[in-house]
Amino acid sequence: MLPHPFVRVPRHSIFLPPSQREPLLESHGPLGTLWVGLGLGAFYIALIWLNTLLGFVLTPLFIIPITWLMDRVKGRRATAEERPVEMR
Repeated sequence: MLPHPFVRVPRHSIFLPPSQREPLLESHGPLGTLWVGLGLGAFYIALIWLNTLLGFVLTPLFIIPITWLMDRVKGRRATAEERPVEMR
């Protein structure tokens, strides 16, 4: 089987030359393009939805413990201010 006339294949190549029956450019037509477009659209919609859900779920997981920490710090400052000056 001879390689395509415009393709130069080195003698020590590990890749086989394309056969004459295979086209050099694969084309799947307009339905394949539409199918891939619909698949990519669904993928990106799902990705945006997932990122939105992660924002709604993960934000309280960080904010609630931070408010607990802020309340503790505020409580310690309040007790420190109530002590007499000699105790400091």
